[in-house]
Amino acid sequence: MDILAVSVWLRYLDLCGETVAFPSNGYQGDYVWDIAASLHREHGEALRQSASTVFKNIPADVDQGGDKELHIDALIERSQQLLGDASYRLVFQRALDVIIEDIRHDLEQFGVVYEAWFSESSLSDTRAIDQLKAGGHTYMQDGALWFRSSAFGDEKDRVVVRENGQFTYFASDIAYHLNKLERGFDHLINIWGADHHGYVARVKAAMMALGADAERLTVLLVQFATLYRGKERLQMSTRSGEFVTLRELREEVGRDAARFFYIQRKSEQHLNFDLELATIENFHCKLNDSIRCLTDWETNQGPIISE
Repeated sequence: MDILAVSVWLRYLDLCGETVAFPSNGYQGDYVWDIAASLHREHGEALRQSASTVFKNIPADVDQGGDKELHIDALIERSQQLLGDASYRLVFQRALDVIIEDIRHDLEQFGVVYEAWFSESSLSDTRAIDQLKAGGHTYMQDGALWFRSSAFGDEKDRVVVRENGQFTYFASDIAYHLNKLERGFDHLINIWGADHHGYVARVKAAMMALGADAERLTVLLVQFATLYRGKERLQMSTRSGEFVTLRELREEVGRDAARFFYIQRKSEQHLNFDLELATIENFHCKLNDSIRCLTDWETNQGPIISE
């Protein structure tokens, strides 16, 4: 979320008239501009900082021979420093609220309703990491704090606090699973994208380090759906802003047709979703429904057109 927040703020600075070199690791979709525009409408230039101040002594981005991760991390830290806690939280929360509400609405329209939503910001990463420290499961190296996950079956140790003091995503994962355990659940079930398979061992390692039985965690890996329009494969990237949303998919092929396509394959199998074929099948279903309704009417009421 910090990457999204800083992406929104940089677009906001663009709208204020600043010339901003947008980071290669930032989010570049139109929705980022939309969120930035809402901030600009409501707050004017109250959140403005000069581009020279924002980028002064920031490590080079990848297109300048630098490291894109270091570059975006430094921009996040700089934005927090310049904006202060209250203003940074305002940008962060606006981006979060808009995205979550959009996701919630799309899922509901698709027929998927979650009973509970859990905010990562409600977690205490510090407390979870402190427990690992107290157990002797961490060490400092190159200015960063590392978790000895290799001692619990992981292939290597993992950073939990970067040298700039920021918690890693893994640290938040540890805090979330600690929270699950403390809420008294006997069996934890996670549903992850298949690209996160490498996280299974490290999360189970963290659970063991915290004194829990790793067998209480089951991770279900879901493969991706690849979208085609006929023979053309559609490119998908949230960072570059190139993607087809679930809303667009539903509006183009229909909710029922889209849901049917998804259940044709098991979740652990790859799915090739052909938009053209789904649209044709959806039209075919509607046509059959119309013919059936017409037949039922004529059976009960007689022919619609009589000679």
